[in-house]
Amino acid sequence: MKEDKLKAELRKEISKRANKKLRREGLIPVNYYSKKEDNINLQINSREFVHIMKTGVHIINLEIGKKNKTALVKEIQFHPVSEDILHVDFQGVLLSDKVDVNVKLNFIGSAIGIKEGGVLEILMRDIEIKCKAGEIPKSLDVDITNLNVGDLLFVKDLKFGDLEILSNLNAILATVTVPKIETETQIPEEGEESDETTETDETTETTEEEKGKE
Repeated sequence: MKEDKLKAELRKEISKRANKKLRREGLIPVNYYSKKEDNINLQINSREFVHIMKTGVHIINLEIGKKNKTALVKEIQFHPVSEDILHVDFQGVLLSDKVDVNVKLNFIGSAIGIKEGGVLEILMRDIEIKCKAGEIPKSLDVDITNLNVGDLLFVKDLKFGDLEILSNLNAILATVTVPKIETETQIPEEGEESDETTETDETTETTEEEKGKE
């Protein structure tokens, strides 16, 4: 398995103020922890990290000076508004270690129900699995070709060989629903009168005739 390399430097100052300054400089404060080592406070380049994440990898080779650490991207914290990365946790692992990780789902095929006028709704974009760190897939393909209108695709329907699925097996991944038809209120065109108006006018005319007779 190919590991993406990422340079990391020791973080000298640890405080909220220092972290904000790092982010303004295009850096991300990160923590590296392992069962066999002490925690290490680091900083990495934001652009380089985002570029690696877009490839779908989970295992990164952290280059800390002359040392290399095989690390799993364990948690990424985002800003609630700007969605900028605020902090990253790396877990030191061996490629033979079994780890829990969320993997992106790649829905392939065109559902039968779509051709019949249905609308595909994706309810889950990733699932949690357990596997060896050196065997984590970048994504998992899910074939939706046989989904008809009203069909539901559950997590328990997925088959990925030896991969252990940790997500709720009864959770719904996708479905094809009947599109909602919106009824528009018809507005009479200019020059046209509604039935209600006609009836009112006729009533008015009748009343006037009766008054004339009197």
